[in-house]
Amino acid sequence: FLRKKSRPEKPFVTVEVKDRAVRQVYGRYNSLPEKEVYIFLGAFAKARRLFYDPYMLILGRADDIDDPECDADLLEYAEEFHRRNDPGGGTGQSDETVCTQITLEELFPEVFQAEKEASSRQM
Repeated sequence: FLRKKSRPEKPFVTVEVKDRAVRQVYGRYNSLPEKEVYIFLGAFAKARRLFYDPYMLILGRADDIDDPECDADLLEYAEEFHRRNDPGGGTGQSDETVCTQITLEELFPEVFQAEKEASSRQM
């Protein structure tokens, strides 16, 4: 349970964490929690190195999104998170993805420089 500091005796939000991932988030009467809860959970998940995707947590609850009380700000937060973290639209790739070939010498110049210097001393 996630609880407010001001009311630690009262449950505020139920959060399911399983297999190093935030799987479910439910507010009062199984509703979608407010945006601030998801922002907090993002920081919590990052600190604990948990997988966290509010886009899937929020949009996975389509019935609640159709509810007139569903906060438009919350949906905007989920969409913005998705745009920032999945620019390829679910493919894991973006049109902006640029591949670059890199050599071991470029990665570890100090190793190759030492090798070159040793070779030149032997000549």
